[in-house]
Amino acid sequence: MKQLSAIDAGFLYAETSRTPMHVTALQIYEPGAAPFSFAQIVDNVRQRAASIECYHRKLVNVPWGLDHPYWINDADFDPSHHMFEYTLAEPGGWTELCAATAELHAKPLDRTKPLWEMHIIPALGKLAGIADNAYAIVTKIHHAAVDGLAGISVTGALHDLEPAASPVKTPEIAQEARPTPMVLLSRSTIKDAVRPLRALYALPALARASSASLPAFAPRTRFNGRVSGRRVFNALHFQLESLQTIKRLSPGATINDVILTIVGGGLRKYLRTHNELPDHSLTAMIPVSTRKTGNQPDEGNRLSQIVVPVGTHIDNATDRLRAIQQASAAAKQQEQHLDRDTTGALAQFAELPPAPWLAFAAQAIQPDVFPPLANTVITNVKAPPVPLYSCGAKLVRAYGTGPLVDGASLFHAAMSYCGALNLSVMSCAEILPDLSFYLRCLQDTYAELTSAVATHAEAPKPD
Repeated sequence: MKQLSAIDAGFLYAETSRTPMHVTALQIYEPGAAPFSFAQIVDNVRQRAASIECYHRKLVNVPWGLDHPYWINDADFDPSHHMFEYTLAEPGGWTELCAATAELHAKPLDRTKPLWEMHIIPALGKLAGIADNAYAIVTKIHHAAVDGLAGISVTGALHDLEPAASPVKTPEIAQEARPTPMVLLSRSTIKDAVRPLRALYALPALARASSASLPAFAPRTRFNGRVSGRRVFNALHFQLESLQTIKRLSPGATINDVILTIVGGGLRKYLRTHNELPDHSLTAMIPVSTRKTGNQPDEGNRLSQIVVPVGTHIDNATDRLRAIQQASAAAKQQEQHLDRDTTGALAQFAELPPAPWLAFAAQAIQPDVFPPLANTVITNVKAPPVPLYSCGAKLVRAYGTGPLVDGASLFHAAMSYCGALNLSVMSCAEILPDLSFYLRCLQDTYAELTSAVATHAEAPKPD
């Protein structure tokens, strides 16, 4: 039995029927010579679930919500209760696959079971550059259980590095006795008793962290309002080699800076078309993992974050890249000033408020009361650079996305895998009803950057 941290539990407290708090992956497979088999996919998960904590652990709530819930191994675990076949609307294809991903993402997970689902889509229709017999899997895992890097470790556990891998030996899932309400309440009482000692440990680190300058508030946009329960999803596909070339327009820039530049340009074009472009730059909240690797045995969330302006006030794409590179480097440097002890103490500080206070705050904060800290979330997750296989089928495309909440209704996820990078966009259907136009704005910005690369290459070199 393991208790959720305050950060992990916060994703549970923030969840409503409109704002499900899970992360979602869309993965497309080409089976090759091996025929598609739903039963084989279920059996693959059954063989590997014991090594994936979030797949076989479910929640145990403390009476009256007096403390954060616990994870406990599910004595009745059966992966078939989490795995479903999904049929795309006719005629199938990319548009229908995106609509299905949005629809599935919008539905909360069942909290009486381990917090994950897999939806297997066996017939995709025509997809450009992908075999006709390809199938897709949409996987949902609650954010209380994993962050982006932990999610990649789940992907690794479910896949092989070659199509004809040896069968996996199935370990047993350890049985745990469900704790009684009295045990849970006594643990909560002990935790309350030592709360002042934890405060003494955390206060010096809080003082060090408070000396860092806070990011300025972001301008209010349509993306900082109240979200509905409807979602829209789509994505763009880039070659990493092209993005590597673009980043050389600004020495020291990273692939992430290029993505921020594309998003900043897309937002500028989109809001300008709708006569909604603020004078000041929009900002992006960027999760930063504090894990050493994606293979740490513990799951849950190990995250910090930085806020970076995305240069929506700058018209020229190259100038925007250079401004973002400087701002991003400064934000990362400031974040790195928080040493490991300080970060650990801050995590302890987050544990100080009693669970009912955190649950109340998560539901009480309204987006129209406080100015926004950021206008969008942009996360960059690196999948393995080598091909992965599941049940003999090759993973050919990988996309990810995360939750939307009131005040943060635009989520970008950059997923790199095997020499390509897919930029996914998830939003609220009422706030971004013309997602296809927003994608064209992103594509136009990418075209501006590639044109700048060509111009830079043709410019005469100084003697």
